[in-house]
Amino acid sequence: MKTPAILLTFALSATPQFALAEATLLDAGTAHAALSGIHYTCDLGEMKFDMLFNEVEEISKVLPYEFRAGERASDDAYTLTDAGEIHLQSTNEIRFLTFDKGTLGIAKTQDGRAATCVPK
Repeated sequence: MKTPAILLTFALSATPQFALAEATLLDAGTAHAALSGIHYTCDLGEMKFDMLFNEVEEISKVLPYEFRAGERASDDAYTLTDAGEIHLQSTNEIRFLTFDKGTLGIAKTQDGRAATCVPK
């Protein structure tokens, strides 16, 4: 059985729906304010899920969260690299996160399909 985090990885790998190339990307300097302690409800078209980020200190390089899709849940984290990138801890793959007017965007590639997340 695939975990919800793996399901999200597969969904983000699907055919591009809209691009993040025009959006402002979060980096290590801005990720904390957008993620720490926030509960997001996310929509990826056919997949709806929640991401509950733990509250962490501003200097933390790891932003843990609980991923919930239906009745399934898993824990993962985003890791902030010294190069300013954001990686998914479980797979060590880069993720592209944007934050605009309270909406979080999450994509596997800059020109790929993105989940849209709003605070709950």
